[in-house]
Amino acid sequence: MAQVCQQRPKGIALHCRDVGAALAHARRLMSMPLGRSSMLSFYNPAHWAALAMDAGDNLGCLLGPWDAVYTPAPNLQPDANRWHEWRVDTPVAADSCTWPLAYPDSVFTTF
Repeated sequence: MAQVCQQRPKGIALHCRDVGAALAHARRLMSMPLGRSSMLSFYNPAHWAALAMDAGDNLGCLLGPWDAVYTPAPNLQPDANRWHEWRVDTPVAADSCTWPLAYPDSVFTTF
């Protein structure tokens, strides 16, 4: 996986233990209501970064059953192929999250 990420710094990479729960979480994220768009494209690295940076205490809920999300990190050296890891120290129980996750409209106007 690391080699693929280095060769193609686009999209996001997920690390999870339960594929079924990971897919269900992705579907739930995609169905979150947004301001002007009907589908959240969390798999776009810029969108994920905006969501993760504005999640605050909800980062664990945004990650859900995913252990980590990796996104290409902006770099002044285009060939550096660096990735950023988004994770929380303590996973959050799914039933402790309120859905849909609350975000200010300004997050969605950035993309």
